[in-house]
Amino acid sequence: MKKEKNSSGIPRLMKYVLSYKMYTLPAFLAAALHVVCLLYIPILIGETIDCFGIGMNGKTVVFDIDFEAVVSYFIKIAATAVVSAIMYWLTYLCTNKLSYNVIRDIRKDVFAHLQKISIGYLDSVKRGDILSRTINDIDKIADGLISGFAQLFIGVVTIVGTVFFMLTINFKITVFVVVVTPLSLFVARFIAKNTFS
Repeated sequence: MKKEKNSSGIPRLMKYVLSYKMYTLPAFLAAALHVVCLLYIPILIGETIDCFGIGMNGKTVVFDIDFEAVVSYFIKIAATAVVSAIMYWLTYLCTNKLSYNVIRDIRKDVFAHLQKISIGYLDSVKRGDILSRTINDIDKIADGLISGFAQLFIGVVTIVGTVFFMLTINFKITVFVVVVTPLSLFVARFIAKNTFS
C-alpha cells in the first residue's frame, strides 16, 4: 500500500512540471547545444593539432605550421566555448524558473488544502508536524528539482551526443565501448561487494 502512495508522487509532480513547458523545452534545447559545443571542442583541437607538421630536411628537423589555420581554429574554439557557456547558463536559468514556479504552485495547493482540513484532524496531529512536513518536504522537492532537472537534461544529452560523435569517428570502437561499459559496471559492482565482505 505504501509503495502505491510513493509511486503516485512522481506523476503528480510531473503534472506541475509539464504545466511549464515554456521552460522545459528551452532548457532541454539549451542543454543539447551546450553538450554539442562541449563535444565539438575536442574535435576542433584535434584539427588544430593536425595543422602542425614535422618533417626532416636531411638531418634537420623542420616544423611546418599553418598559422592561418591555427588562428582560425582558435577563434572557432573560443566561439564554441562562449556559446557552450551561454547555453549552460540558459539551461540553469530555465530549470531554476521551472523549479521555483512548480514549488510556488505546490505551496499554494498545500495551503489551500490545509484551509479545508477539519479542526478535529489538526487537534489529533502532533504540534508542528504538519508545518514541518509542509516546509521540509517542499524544500527537499525544490532542491531535487533545481539540481536534478539540469543534471538530467545535460546527462542524457551528453550520453546520446557522445555516442553520436563516436559513431561519426569510428563505428567499431563505438560498438566496443557501448558493449564494454555496462560490463565494466557489473564487474565494478561485483568487486565492490566482494571487497567489502
